[in-house]
Amino acid sequence: IKKPLAQNTIHTTIKYVSRIITQARKEKIIHDDPFDQYIKPKYQQTDRLYLVDHELKLMVDLLDKPMSKSMHATLSYFLLGCYTGLRHSDWGRFSMSNVEDGHVKLRALKNKTHVVLPIGKTLSKILKHIENNLKPLSNQKCNVMLKSLASMAGIDKEISTHSGRHSFGYMCAANGLPESTTAALLGVNANTVKVYYHLTGDKIKHQASALMHV
Repeated sequence: IKKPLAQNTIHTTIKYVSRIITQARKEKIIHDDPFDQYIKPKYQQTDRLYLVDHELKLMVDLLDKPMSKSMHATLSYFLLGCYTGLRHSDWGRFSMSNVEDGHVKLRALKNKTHVVLPIGKTLSKILKHIENNLKPLSNQKCNVMLKSLASMAGIDKEISTHSGRHSFGYMCAANGLPESTTAALLGVNANTVKVYYHLTGDKIKHQASALMHV
């Protein structure tokens, strides 16, 4: 028995189909909207699973541990996602030609300029492992391996390829980057990154400690 589609999957699918129908009506191919009486399911915000600083360090430390080539490739590209915000779909297209003058070119803009990210110490290490690595496996296979890699690192989280992108978003927010900058680096609109700027309980506790001196 096949599992029913998740609400967000239905929402996304209908959104794309609706665009086709809208265009078809504009071109007079059809006249009626088949979704006219249909209540479209709303998008449900899911929890964004991400790694914090010490967890990222544990994963980076795994780069020097012995493991299979496919596991190492999965780890390397996942960490690339954690430190650049690149999606799994971007991993396979990434090459060292994206690296230039101490920066990583993330994506080209319409005016033919690039969104670039400075290469820090950790990202530099990750890129050295990427340079002669295999191309990443499918999203499904990477997700299976990431669960094993998290266990190897002693991290009790069900991480996936997309956790890397979320980790980068939270990293930007935690280090004080403006929302507009984080949005540009991730290639999304500013509203999308607001979730990364919500204070966690630990941050509230830490920042509120300043009141002890008032």
